[in-house]
Amino acid sequence: MKIYKAIHKHNFSKDIISFCLRFRYALIGLILVLTGIFLNNLLDIEPNNEFEHWFNKQDIEYKNYSDYVSSFGNDQYFILVYRSDSLLSESGLKKVRSISDSIIELEGVLDLVSLSTIKAPVKSPFGILFTRLIPRERINPETVETRLNRHDKIFNNIVSDDRKATVFHIYQTPEVHPDSLYTGLNNIIRSTGEVDNFHYYSGKVLSIEATKLAKSQSGAFLAISLFIIFFILILLFRNVIFATIPLITSVVSIIITLGVFTANGGNIDMLSGIIPLVILVTSSTFSIHFLSKIRHFSSSNAAGPQVLESSLNAVFIPGLISNITTSLALLSFTFSSIAPIRVFGMYCALGISISFVVSCIVIIILFHSVSKWFLSGLKKSRFTIDMWILLFMRSKVIQGPYTIIIASIVTIVSIYGISLLTAETDVFRFFKPEHKVVADKEIVESWFAGTQPLEVIISTKGIETDSLPEFINKIGNFEKQLEEGPMIEYCLSIFDFYHEFGIDQLPGNNFSRMINSSDQLKRFYSEENQQLRLIVNTNFTSNQESQALAEEIKIKINSFFQNNRPEYFITGVSLLYAGLNSSILESQMLSIGFSFFIISFIIVFIFGTNKVAFTGILPNVLPVINTLGIMGLIGIPLDVGTVLVASISLGVSVDDTIYLLHAYRGKGNITLGLKHVASALIRTTIVICLGFLIMVFSNYQPIYYLGIFVAVNILMALVYDLVLLPWILIRIKKKN
Repeated sequence: MKIYKAIHKHNFSKDIISFCLRFRYALIGLILVLTGIFLNNLLDIEPNNEFEHWFNKQDIEYKNYSDYVSSFGNDQYFILVYRSDSLLSESGLKKVRSISDSIIELEGVLDLVSLSTIKAPVKSPFGILFTRLIPRERINPETVETRLNRHDKIFNNIVSDDRKATVFHIYQTPEVHPDSLYTGLNNIIRSTGEVDNFHYYSGKVLSIEATKLAKSQSGAFLAISLFIIFFILILLFRNVIFATIPLITSVVSIIITLGVFTANGGNIDMLSGIIPLVILVTSSTFSIHFLSKIRHFSSSNAAGPQVLESSLNAVFIPGLISNITTSLALLSFTFSSIAPIRVFGMYCALGISISFVVSCIVIIILFHSVSKWFLSGLKKSRFTIDMWILLFMRSKVIQGPYTIIIASIVTIVSIYGISLLTAETDVFRFFKPEHKVVADKEIVESWFAGTQPLEVIISTKGIETDSLPEFINKIGNFEKQLEEGPMIEYCLSIFDFYHEFGIDQLPGNNFSRMINSSDQLKRFYSEENQQLRLIVNTNFTSNQESQALAEEIKIKINSFFQNNRPEYFITGVSLLYAGLNSSILESQMLSIGFSFFIISFIIVFIFGTNKVAFTGILPNVLPVINTLGIMGLIGIPLDVGTVLVASISLGVSVDDTIYLLHAYRGKGNITLGLKHVASALIRTTIVICLGFLIMVFSNYQPIYYLGIFVAVNILMALVYDLVLLPWILIRIKKKN
């Protein structure tokens, strides 16, 4: 508190104004040069649709998944489903073959598994051979259907039970960007003239669609926000210059921040795509406070230099403290184990800090250079609330007990709501129900059973080659036991290709040779890593269910093999996302804890360890409790977007409290303090809420809910600042 008093006594405004004016040409030149350089960098920004960057590379689940990928290949391939009532007719099979041939010719296709390319096992005098399901020459639909029925389990994920839908599994080369291959596939679909008969079902497409949304919405949201904020500021200030300056300083800060982001190899994803909007909305608040003070002091007919000095003196200290608090609250996301959340917090904090500096420089230099022009357009604002404040402070809301009673009831209900909060990382639920990826998912799942796989990877180290067929036969028995489970549709392993031919009777060397002769079998047994793959196809509906099912499978493995249990692990994309749930909850706790600590420290720094300081914490903590409680009560889970709500809200809403307490401390009276800052607080809250509410136009659910709940939180924080804080401060003063 002593440090704060010393800072407050020193008139920084003269020093800052003197510095900015002395070096004004250099400062403006530097801002313009940096803006130009980094604006050019923005042309190099690329989308990032790889799902791996969401996960902690040190996590055991990710390591298991990486081990699985190194042995059997990435399961993040394109899945394209084609449906036709005449699929197994000669013309239908030719159509499938034609589509397959077109896909194989695309640049970036490493491999294709489809009805046209897959091979079925047949017994011959030379052993077990694999022949094409659809011959290249003459096609016999009856023969194809007979083979499908005979090996129904093997082809379960290729042809639907009603034999009217088929799947193309498209593996891509790492050299070609997924967007390029996705475009090529869409061109093939359009060329068939049957667009409505094709549906995607894969993580690759989800990532691409999410990134497309991020890239398109990033620019669209920023443009809409600029227009709406400009319109609101025109209504509030009734002055074009005052409405334009906050937007100019914010846009410059956005360009510089994104330029640094791009120079450091940053790419656009769903979270980094909203960095510009968050910077725009949160960073414009200091400019609005500064300009509000210029309007206030200019009405007293003071000289231009005096208006500038008085205005800066009134807002610089609270503005600086608010900027530090907001930046540190956003930097709390750097404690997260989820890389995109860390990046989001770091660059939002950078952008807000840059905006504070740019706003000071630009407003000071502009006002000094063109002060007459600057003030000539000012008209008396209709937005005056002095009389309303006097009436409000005498009302029963402040004088009666109702405020604390209502706040207590709302908080108790909110705490109950928080107990209902869950985390959810099902990527399909991130899209709105009407989005095509969600519609495609529902359609495909109605045609195919067991669309959610878990991968059981079993080590065969220590097993002699001649004993492998016997071991695989044992795996087959374990499959049958697993398939009795309620959530498991069917299992698939190398056993299912050979069991009807008596795999346990095959000599080990012959078995090894046949595996190496078939790419299809290599997807189920890695001779190099000595690992066997057992696919458990399930119908779980959430990542939590997949986690529970994995634990159940572990128990069954331990029971089945007992003392001769091989080394194994269970993996799959669903388990990675289930692990992401824990990371999200951890991020929530760490970011809220750090933000709360920072806010408490700053307020105690201003007021010392007294009742006023602790009272100042309540208007920031209670809205977060209320917002999280609402989320829990209406069933909105924590996800990669809503996990940001608490810390963003804490960091932004504390600004109002700091400005109000700073005014209260200076005036010694809460009514005078409210008169001093209330209009600016309402202006900034309107701008912030409307800015975040732009996100409701997002088709991506986490961003949609992030915008709604941050806006709700900021609005509630203003109510607490204008109602609860004065209510408590009046009683503390009376008691003293």
